[in-house]
Amino acid sequence: MVKLLEMEDALLENLSAYANELQEKLETIKLYEQLLKKRPRMKSYEAAEEYVANPLNALALLRRLQQDWPKWLKYIKADSLQLEQMEERLKQAPSKRDLRNAVSKLLHLENFYDLETSHMIKGLLLEQQYDAQLDSVDCFALGNYLFRRNAFSRSTHWYRNAIRIYKEPYSKIYSKVYGVKLHKIYRQYARAIANETYILEKPKDKSTQEWAAAGAIVTRLVEDAKNKDIKRLIEQYLAGDEQIFIKDRARLRVKPTQLQSACRAESQTPSSSNLYCRYDRESSAFLKLAALKIEMLRLQPAVKLFHQVLHDKEIATLKQWSKEQTNWSSTSAVKSYALPADQLRLVDKLNSRIADMMQLDIAKHQELHLLNYGLGAHLGDPRCKSNSKSKHVACQLQGNYTKQATSSRQATMLFAASTVPLGGAVVFPKMQLTLKLPKGSALFWSNLNAIGKRDALANYVICPVLVGSRWALSKCINERPNRLCLA
Repeated sequence: MVKLLEMEDALLENLSAYANELQEKLETIKLYEQLLKKRPRMKSYEAAEEYVANPLNALALLRRLQQDWPKWLKYIKADSLQLEQMEERLKQAPSKRDLRNAVSKLLHLENFYDLETSHMIKGLLLEQQYDAQLDSVDCFALGNYLFRRNAFSRSTHWYRNAIRIYKEPYSKIYSKVYGVKLHKIYRQYARAIANETYILEKPKDKSTQEWAAAGAIVTRLVEDAKNKDIKRLIEQYLAGDEQIFIKDRARLRVKPTQLQSACRAESQTPSSSNLYCRYDRESSAFLKLAALKIEMLRLQPAVKLFHQVLHDKEIATLKQWSKEQTNWSSTSAVKSYALPADQLRLVDKLNSRIADMMQLDIAKHQELHLLNYGLGAHLGDPRCKSNSKSKHVACQLQGNYTKQATSSRQATMLFAASTVPLGGAVVFPKMQLTLKLPKGSALFWSNLNAIGKRDALANYVICPVLVGSRWALSKCINERPNRLCLA
């Protein structure tokens, strides 16, 4: 019996130790609860849509659901109805592929708009501050994505910032729940620095074999180094102010392409004494009651901007209808749907309005398309063709080119159904014309020149959406039936 008593004493010690572990877990869970409560509570669908339209919020949310929540489940797992419900819901969580796509798009935006990493993690995008941020684990994931693709130089910025914001009290969550310990980030940062130096500084008098051997030696030194030694060296390296790294990065910055400059400018219209604004009250009987406000932006090819021609109630109707649809067409991050006139009375109304605006009889087979551009979505550079292997930098940045101005398209009408806070501008590179369309406006341009041939000046690009969700309606005039009208 004494032995049984000793057994019970041992079990009691086990139980006490387990209780202490549970208490520690509880404190860790409470800490994460506090962290999540800092995220704004959404009181409406519109507020939620605006929140996830910020790429930083979208990336952080997607990464949490794909990576963090399954780890939380593993961390606290026990027989519980709540946990069963969590497991069931996590079956619908984003996949690894979804996370890779989100990471890729955010890094594409960083590169295209030349965003500073240390600003991005604080929610500062193109000098505009947003209520969004990335944490240390987000930065580590972005750095790892770049590292695996041999983009060592870019990865160092994410690793450096992951280290800078790896602080108490949340470091306990990063370490104990996610398995992202600080020494892992230090070592990965050291690997990136070593590989960056090895790739960037190959002497001309060294053979490829010699340089590869030197790279292997550097890599081996990093792998063999002790954690404390790497930590000491990295901390010495990071002792300076972050501005030093920002200035160094600016010094090595590649000159932006014409397209990148145009998209970053958001608005660019060449001055001309021939351009004008007017009210159209004569083109149809209806316009005598509701005149069109027209801004003539270019005469040849004709480019016109119509103001306040799509109303909020109409936009709300289209968005509500879109929620019920499941068979959207998709090109990259662009979703599109041909609006059926037999289901939406609004389609006939819009077609009549377009006929008044263009002074043309609109054929019924020329469908209206509802378009939604999500995170990083764009329509590519006219210099890049989908079946080519062009190495042009703009093609690498915007490889989603769709041949827009086909010989059968006479003109294009594009309605703006949302306000895009950053990005999403329409650019005509050859005309040096960049337009940020106000919500409710419509842009018209001719795709053919005076002799009826395709006009290269009409080639256009939709800049990547940086913040927001770009909703639009497009109409391609004299386009072949059943052909997607992206704009």
